Amino acid sequence: FWIGFGGFVLCCALSLLPLPGSRPDWWIQATSLGIELPDTRSPQPLRSLETLLWWLLVPAALLWLLAQEPGGGGRRALAVLTVGLASLSALVWWGNLQGWRNPLIPEAHCFSLFPNRNQTSLLLAMGGNLAWGYVLAGLRSHSRRLTFAGLAGCTAALLAVTSLPSRAALLLFVAGLLLQTLLRVRTQRGSFKLALPLLLLAGGAALFYGQHIYHRLAAGAAQPEHVEGRLAIYHDTLRMIGDAPLLGAGAGNFEFVFPQYRDASRTYMSVLHPENDWLWLAAEAGLPAAAFAAFCIAALFAGQWKPARVRSAPQTAAGVAVLIFLLHGLVDVPAHRLGTSLAAVLLFAVWRDRRPLRFPPLGSAGVRLAGVAMLAVGAVWLASAWSPSLHSRSAAGAALLPGASPADLDCARAWSPLAWQLQFRDGVLAAQADDVAVARAAFRRADLWRSARAKP
Repeated sequence: FWIGFGGFVLCCALSLLPLPGSRPDWWIQATSLGIELPDTRSPQPLRSLETLLWWLLVPAALLWLLAQEPGGGGRRALAVLTVGLASLSALVWWGNLQGWRNPLIPEAHCFSLFPNRNQTSLLLAMGGNLAWGYVLAGLRSHSRRLTFAGLAGCTAALLAVTSLPSRAALLLFVAGLLLQTLLRVRTQRGSFKLALPLLLLAGGAALFYGQHIYHRLAAGAAQPEHVEGRLAIYHDTLRMIGDAPLLGAGAGNFEFVFPQYRDASRTYMSVLHPENDWLWLAAEAGLPAAAFAAFCIAALFAGQWKPARVRSAPQTAAGVAVLIFLLHGLVDVPAHRLGTSLAAVLLFAVWRDRRPLRFPPLGSAGVRLAGVAMLAVGAVWLASAWSPSLHSRSAAGAALLPGASPADLDCARAWSPLAWQLQFRDGVLAAQADDVAVARAAFRRADLWRSARAKP
């Protein structure tokens, strides 16, 4: 594990250094148009450093959890998380039923916990599988209270997921319920007779109440433009990876660099990510970093596969929820979202063998270092609310306000020199000052780097 983790961090950090080597064509074209880029391998090193710190936050939380001594804290945390997700499921279902919108996320088109409804669906699907684990535990212990409580949580999650048109989350939700039930067959033969009808009822309800998802699946089979569009993004992302296979384009740079590789996927819509966690990681950090990350995950799972009878039903449910999270990463980007990633980290720590993970390179200081890293990133995140210059998106937002000062523009440009919005803003300001030559050059740069480039 430590070899893989160290290799991953090293590969990501190398893009922050001024290493020799040839530059891609888009880099040369950008500098010829007057965009000032640094000597580092990443065209936006400050943004890459910020993204790398966010990437390391999740492993820091995982290592901190795995270093804890065994005890009942994991069971309590699992129960609290299950109840919390069940409550959120009921809120999301009722909010969509009433047509509400989350005031904290105005850009969402439905009542959601994240700007992207797919991440909300995945998180609630994981919560529904946790609740199903308590159903199986209640059936085994003949506890009606536990059985009905778990069934209520699972039903709330099912209603919430079907109210959000996410096909992958619904399919993984039902598949997770089936997998849990099959894993408990040999240990709960009597309970299986009751669990199987409940599972069939859940699947039928998913098809009945999720008719809009069923229609999307049928339409995708008959007219697979959406699938072809996703495959086109995959194709262009592979071209981007092939141009920088060792170090990638730099962490946090996909949405800025990918427009230069759009051919098959060129439409009027912008692309912020390639709809796949692994492709996104390889495009930004390189193939070696993706390989090291896969090695870390394999090392964490090594030796943890045990018969279902060794773990309790809720523990098995936690493992199935982590599996759902990993499978969803093949068609979306849950590992790049802090909320779903931290939930998966907590569930993995509960599912894994409770022997504490040791820190051979650092000793006991490793746990403290992981905790300090989490506190530091959290402090910077909170401080960015008062000082936009500490966060790339906050700096860009401040620079695009009508009354933005030249200092705000310079700060945002230091974070994201490839942001076409900032180039367009420079053109507007130059046009207002009647500087036609500067305005024309700025608009040319904005046109080159804007995210949405339609086919001619």
